[in-house]
Amino acid sequence: MKHYKAAQMYTVRNAVSDVNSLKEAFAKITEIGYDAVQGGFRHDLEAEEYVDILNAYGLKDCSVYGNLDGDLAPLIKRAKVIGVTEVGIGTIPAELQTSPEGFKQFAQKLNDAGKRLFEAGGLSINYHNHAVEFASFGGINGMDILFEETNPQYVHFTLDTHWVTCGGQSPAKWIRRAAGKRGALVHFKDYAINPAGAEHFEGVSKRWAEIGQGNIEWEDVVQACKDTNMVFYIVEQDTCPGCPFDSLKISFDKLVDLGL
Repeated sequence: MKHYKAAQMYTVRNAVSDVNSLKEAFAKITEIGYDAVQGGFRHDLEAEEYVDILNAYGLKDCSVYGNLDGDLAPLIKRAKVIGVTEVGIGTIPAELQTSPEGFKQFAQKLNDAGKRLFEAGGLSINYHNHAVEFASFGGINGMDILFEETNPQYVHFTLDTHWVTCGGQSPAKWIRRAAGKRGALVHFKDYAINPAGAEHFEGVSKRWAEIGQGNIEWEDVVQACKDTNMVFYIVEQDTCPGCPFDSLKISFDKLVDLGL
């Protein structure tokens, strides 16, 4: 099974404002060594035009993003043309984040929408976690509920290593829990401590960091990904200390050092 090292385009969002700058970004990403991207599609392009641009730079996309309310036909068509099976959606609404019942309600919404996508186009919803999903409710957290209350056929997850760590959990553990049946995408994002950001002695200010520049135990994460046949290793960095393409290069080189 082929594995891809992908760049999440949110990392370079400030460098992309139109189709020409998208092409320039793809050229830089390809030069670094990445062979895939996520989130590059622009709505001023037809899906066929976007695929032509991807092909021109030897890139593959990982997923599409869309609104699951209303007519799914355009979203399904776009996914089919781009050649992906995963449809990313937004975070659990704030009003559902504070109770087990809210997470269960959201899980049911995911199941209902995922079933529609699967039956109409063979697609799966893909949910990207942040830290709020790890809020604990008497021995069970929100992410537990989402895993247990959703259908693996319809609902997949992109586990984000930074946000799992921020939620006080082990990224490797959650990747193993997904174990292939929950999708094959993972976000590689390091978790670093910023001592200058502490407001008092016990304060902890975290920051996003290039792979290998923070505190995540990447050897364990990589082994878990290999053991569970993850396909897309997607590098994302919400903020970068300088040029985002330089940060993508640092992270790419570390992925190579880790044997990916």
